[in-house]
Amino acid sequence: MLSASVCAITVLAAVAANTPATSAQVADGECVVATPKSLVSTSTETADEHLSFESWITGPTGQGVNDAIWKELTTRYGESTKDQPNAQLEKGLIGTTFDHVKQAIVVVVDPKRIQVPALQSQLTTSAATAATALGAAKAPAVRVQAGCHSATDLLAAWSVLTGRSWHPDAARARLGGYLDPATSTFQIGVDKRYPAVADALTKALGARVSLTVTDAVRYGRLDDGRPHDGGAGIGLNGGNFCTSAFTVRRNSDGRRGATTAGHCFENNQNVTSGPNAYGTTAGKANYPAFDMISILSTAETYRNMIHTDPCCPVRRTVTGRANPTQGMTGVCVSGMVSRARCGMTILTVTGGFICDIDGCTYGLMEGRRADGGIVVRPGDSGAPVYTRPGAETATARGLFIGSNDGGVTMSAELISNVESHLGVTVLTA
Repeated sequence: MLSASVCAITVLAAVAANTPATSAQVADGECVVATPKSLVSTSTETADEHLSFESWITGPTGQGVNDAIWKELTTRYGESTKDQPNAQLEKGLIGTTFDHVKQAIVVVVDPKRIQVPALQSQLTTSAATAATALGAAKAPAVRVQAGCHSATDLLAAWSVLTGRSWHPDAARARLGGYLDPATSTFQIGVDKRYPAVADALTKALGARVSLTVTDAVRYGRLDDGRPHDGGAGIGLNGGNFCTSAFTVRRNSDGRRGATTAGHCFENNQNVTSGPNAYGTTAGKANYPAFDMISILSTAETYRNMIHTDPCCPVRRTVTGRANPTQGMTGVCVSGMVSRARCGMTILTVTGGFICDIDGCTYGLMEGRRADGGIVVRPGDSGAPVYTRPGAETATARGLFIGSNDGGVTMSAELISNVESHLGVTVLTA
């Protein structure tokens, strides 16, 4: 939702320690899981577009153990959803993050709601079991630690954020963000046209929020012809201003088309990609709760591919679809402006949100690169979010709709919500 012009304002009074904690129960001031700048600056980018210091978690063993940890956590504490984005937080689970210094998967909790020793024991066993199943000699370390703020305080902060009444202009200003487990604080971007709104939010939430003041807007292959692919630049009357996501089939009648962000179009508009017809919009409903829309046609043709230039390959074949998991690495987004950008890690599966004068979109996934590089820009709205299971294939993960910090962190609708709300199925053959 926010443009690339950013002025960061740090209001994080509680972030005092630079050294990650090493025990399950941490002392005051040791609740932050930090990645030192020196670690980032001395690392090189790998072939899969991650930084070299992330290699312990990006490989098959690291991701397999991470998935096992997340499965155990969702079994115990349920899954947060678009309708109930704080289901896990209410039970005391703040989230998971990575300690790249200690090479540990860190589970951040409220010890008043979760028994830390018992959870530590179970997750250590789950990690070892997963590593053995993968043929690995050793599993990555797992650490359960207390967050910087209690679940009660964070839930109260969420109520303030979503109530949008802390300032007379709070419901007018655009903002978005997510709860960052590494600091147990809400990372929030606020429209720079409303500095008083940002100041009032700082006073209301104090150390529970870290603000970025920026140009706040929903982010809104340039001549995609038949058969149409996802990831194409699209707009009206030959002018491109958004990006298509994945190609789809409507379940009710088999009509084919694509999807994109709902804020890009209204229903019954004829969409173009440069000089080429792309389809007619349909299915937009309950916006902005669901920021998505279909583009369908009986005259146009579509195939299960997405544009992924600049390299390599310049197109990928979509062969699967599934929501991401917390801590998933190797995530990509491919917009018409930024083109394919990979190496992202999923920070939260459903904890992100974006609000503006129209209302709020909840239940968003949030992803970013470890080096803080820009991954999205205005014009990328609607872009496909995916992973790369093979050299020329893609698995659909979501639909990009905006950013809360000038394009460093991307916010996206989950692919399951896109399919269920629009009544479509992503083409995988």
